[in-house]
Amino acid sequence: MTRILFVDDHALLRDTLAAWLRARGWTVDCHDSLAQALAAPGADLIMLDLRLRGLDMHDGLSRLRAGFGSLPIVVMAGAHDAEEAGQALSAGADILLGKARPPEEIHRELRGLIDEAAHPGPDLSAREIEVLSGLTAGLSNKEIARDLGLQEVTVKLHMQRLCRKLGARNRTHAALIGRDIGLV
Repeated sequence: MTRILFVDDHALLRDTLAAWLRARGWTVDCHDSLAQALAAPGADLIMLDLRLRGLDMHDGLSRLRAGFGSLPIVVMAGAHDAEEAGQALSAGADILLGKARPPEEIHRELRGLIDEAAHPGPDLSAREIEVLSGLTAGLSNKEIARDLGLQEVTVKLHMQRLCRKLGARNRTHAALIGRDIGLV
């Protein structure tokens, strides 16, 4: 059974989304502070409010990584921009999701992250390989996002991580590297 730690001090949103996920068979432990989450038993994934009261994002994500290792961490934001998303990723988040997204999309993203954690590739996650496949097919970020059911900003974040992991200078270089080493 999938177990999620959901850390958000906005009880209405947290409890509503948690109930929706529970109705799909997942166990969701809700917490309104980082300290509570760190004391919780194991999980398959952590959802963390970007603007949790009293939380420094870098410190909070570092503490979660220290406590839970490579467990996927999803940062949830009410409204965000690419810079904010980049900061969350550089601080250790796996992905940033908007709280206004439909629950089905959030569920799909969470399921994908859990599946990736359970079946990691040699260097790239399954989602990153999907993005790389779209890239090598000559698709734009917008087209990749449409095909994978993601937001364009999420594809851009995956693209940044791909370039970093592959040591690529840009998206074209990433596509060439991916093809040359047989990832796609």
